[in-house]
Amino acid sequence: MSFAPYAALWILMVAAAGICLPAGRRPRLPIVISIAATLVAFGLWALFRPAVDTPALAFAGRQWAIGEVGWSLTGIVLLVLLSASVHALISPELLDSTRHAALSLGATAAALPAIWAADERTRIMGVTVFAVAGALAWGFGAVSAGANWRARLGDSSGPLMAVFPLWAAAVLPDGRLSLLLSMAGAAVLMGVWPFGGWPRGDESGPLAILLNGLPVAVGAAVLAATLSGTLPTAIELAAATAIGLLSLLFGLGRAWRQPAAMPRALGLGLAGLAFATALWVGPQALPVAARLAVFAPLLLAMVFSTRDTPSPEPGHVDAPRRRQVSPGLIAIIAVLAAVVGLPLTAGWETLASLYEAWRAAGGWILLLVSLVLMTLWAATLYQLSRSLTRAGTSPRALWFRALAFAPPIIGLLSLDFAAANTGLITWAALFVPAVAGLLLGHFAPPVETVGDLFGEAVRLPQSAATLAPRLRRAGRAATDALADALAILEGDNGLLWLLGLLLLLIWIA
Repeated sequence: MSFAPYAALWILMVAAAGICLPAGRRPRLPIVISIAATLVAFGLWALFRPAVDTPALAFAGRQWAIGEVGWSLTGIVLLVLLSASVHALISPELLDSTRHAALSLGATAAALPAIWAADERTRIMGVTVFAVAGALAWGFGAVSAGANWRARLGDSSGPLMAVFPLWAAAVLPDGRLSLLLSMAGAAVLMGVWPFGGWPRGDESGPLAILLNGLPVAVGAAVLAATLSGTLPTAIELAAATAIGLLSLLFGLGRAWRQPAAMPRALGLGLAGLAFATALWVGPQALPVAARLAVFAPLLLAMVFSTRDTPSPEPGHVDAPRRRQVSPGLIAIIAVLAAVVGLPLTAGWETLASLYEAWRAAGGWILLLVSLVLMTLWAATLYQLSRSLTRAGTSPRALWFRALAFAPPIIGLLSLDFAAANTGLITWAALFVPAVAGLLLGHFAPPVETVGDLFGEAVRLPQSAATLAPRLRRAGRAATDALADALAILEGDNGLLWLLGLLLLLIWIA
């Protein structure tokens, strides 16, 4: 099979983005065009599933190809675009549908070449183009929201940080250092701890939902290409395990401290889980783990954005009042089921494969720590679901807006029954956190109270806290020194200074 259908898919995204610009006279027409283009792209994607890796397409010294992992990640990207477009179509708060549709299609088109890259040079170029396009989309999307686009550009500069380690890995000789640098670049894109702390602004808008999901898919593609044909060493497995468990822990702490920022906290934890799964199980496990890391926080952010009331406090429960089923409650139950790994969800396949790998390696301590963390996550999401049960009747408009929940819920489903062949210990490891989390969430105090205790527990001692101002002063001094050096190099004799510095370094070496 040739690469031509996927090239046509990319051209369709670019052409639809261009068509949306003159179609802006009708309020919702650009969003309808975006949805129609996405559905046509889905048809091409499903029809031309590669049985084996497709022959590479060479153009201008770059190469693109698609295999099973790239095909699955392409489906994730298209489903994220469809989720954002449907959310925008039925969202009454959207002010500029033309700008949203064009920027969403353009950012999606920029993400696809990075996923399809067949060599390191093409991958670096694709990641760079995606990072720049995502930053511009985030910045110009702020104009329609009345925000300062220059400030919003800084909020989306995180993926740009991944370009340097990927470039360093490409120029260095093949070895463990280049592998570690590529893994670091993938970790930056996926937003795992400690790289998931850059500000991303409001996550409830359709464009924000899209731009928070695309980097995870691109990072998963980079990580899959890094691990293909390479077996990680014990040091790399230990580092990936630490990153995964610490991501779950720090995401949990963030959810306790700021319940309204729970989508970002959940994304931090699940991205680390996907990173660890890729190292332990292999790159073939990345697509389903990426689906969990993308669609669970995406669905949670959409629940917060479709509410008529402010984002809920998970510990706030109106006990004396009558409860009822709401669209948000259904969505939270879907997220909870996927996170704890119940059958027929993406979390089932992800956690089952990871637990089997740990059990085979004798990692009983890792399994026990993971059970504790997943129990706490289940309790936190259960308290959030209790806060979404309100008295009275849900307005019909709220149920209509909840139709946007369908695409991410589909992304969280998994009909692969290979995980059913796991052992009894793995099945117990999947169901114990679900049951224990429900019980703990029902009887435990509100999570904001636990968050205060958690903050007290991890607070630095006074002797260590005095180091922070010194580190900040040292950072400002280093920044000023770098600015002075750049000012010297920009002068008339800048090249002479640079040549002298180069000769000095050569003489020292």
